[in-house]
Amino acid sequence: MIDRKKLTLNNKPFALELTWMTVRNKNAVTYQSKMLRQPYGSYLKGKGIVGFTTKPYQNAYGLAAVVAFKFKSGIFITDKIAQNPKEETHYWVCFFDNKVPLEQIHIGEGDDMITTSGDAILTESQVREILGAYAKAHNLKVTADIEDNIAHKLGFEVKKHIALDSLAKGRVGGRFKVEKLQNHNNIILGGLGAVGIAIALAYFFYPSETPAPTKTAVKAIKPESTALYKVTKKINQSNLYSVLTRIEIVLSLLPISENGWGIKTINYTQTMPNTLVVVYDIQEGGSVQSGMKFTKYLKLQDEGMTAGIKFFKNDQSMQIAIQLPKLAATDLSQKKVKKLFDNTNNIALISSIQRSKLNYSLGKIAPLSKDITRQGVSLSTMRPIQFKQLILIASSKPLFVANTVVGSYDNNFKINWQIRGDLYA
Repeated sequence: MIDRKKLTLNNKPFALELTWMTVRNKNAVTYQSKMLRQPYGSYLKGKGIVGFTTKPYQNAYGLAAVVAFKFKSGIFITDKIAQNPKEETHYWVCFFDNKVPLEQIHIGEGDDMITTSGDAILTESQVREILGAYAKAHNLKVTADIEDNIAHKLGFEVKKHIALDSLAKGRVGGRFKVEKLQNHNNIILGGLGAVGIAIALAYFFYPSETPAPTKTAVKAIKPESTALYKVTKKINQSNLYSVLTRIEIVLSLLPISENGWGIKTINYTQTMPNTLVVVYDIQEGGSVQSGMKFTKYLKLQDEGMTAGIKFFKNDQSMQIAIQLPKLAATDLSQKKVKKLFDNTNNIALISSIQRSKLNYSLGKIAPLSKDITRQGVSLSTMRPIQFKQLILIASSKPLFVANTVVGSYDNNFKINWQIRGDLYA
């Protein structure tokens, strides 16, 4: 199976597409690693930023951190990553400033704004849409391990060529290595960056210390029939950010097409909050026997998941049901959820959706109690880059809960996402 997130340079392992986030304190690191289900990462001491990832990339070096440290500010792009000949070319792109990778970058303003990660694996069409415009808007130099004719086709100019292997010559600093984050017992964080997502998460979720539960606190919990209890349960089970993040992890582990089977749909529903169903349809040369070879992809224990296969429609379709792990990190109390209601502005969420040009519709606002309301939100016809934008938006909006998430692939394996959820206030 192709793993575009892993790269070997001069016999040294490197990890790509880490989730970089500014954090305020050690509690923030612990919480965010659990929230992302990414307990490993590269912590940049003194910068107040962590690149989160998963166990398969332990002991690899965060390539974005290496590039940022070497070139200080700018953009780096290469096509020297794992490629699938059946798909369009993918590129690794790193946006960085002041020697650290950027959490995310914004292109354009208002309704024309596009957002993506600062450590991203992008398709050719995504690079064409993003890189040149961002470089021009911010007067940034592009360093690349890529041919000039390809860069020209993708709409940008390379200021400096450098072979990717040269980044791994000699000793690579241990400070860039991916380790289990709980091993960082003496994290000292620098100042916060000007990124709203991290600030919002830190403000709402990360107290300086977590008080031990007391008998008085237990008695103060309201009956299970209250609206607050029901909403808290839904947030803990199916907040949109957690759902989309786990879907992204699963997609990174499964092939699009292999052994005569091609992916057709991905389905999540709140009624089964810890299950993701992926359906493959048979193609030329496919059979039940070749489909059973997919069992090699079901060894997901390192990701805290289990899965099983079954065939249906006269063995013309194959279903992989993946049992996702319980999100212990989102086991928020009713008291914390109530605080979210007091401090969250959902108008900002809708504005972010509008700026990202997501196709959405809003339902009527329905009161659940004198203090809590619910409003249905539907998002449709989303491309992969918009899916990533929605993850970034949802990361600071825990009151956005997923009801259903459906990803449908066409015959060319291009995916279209349809999401229905509820926004609580």
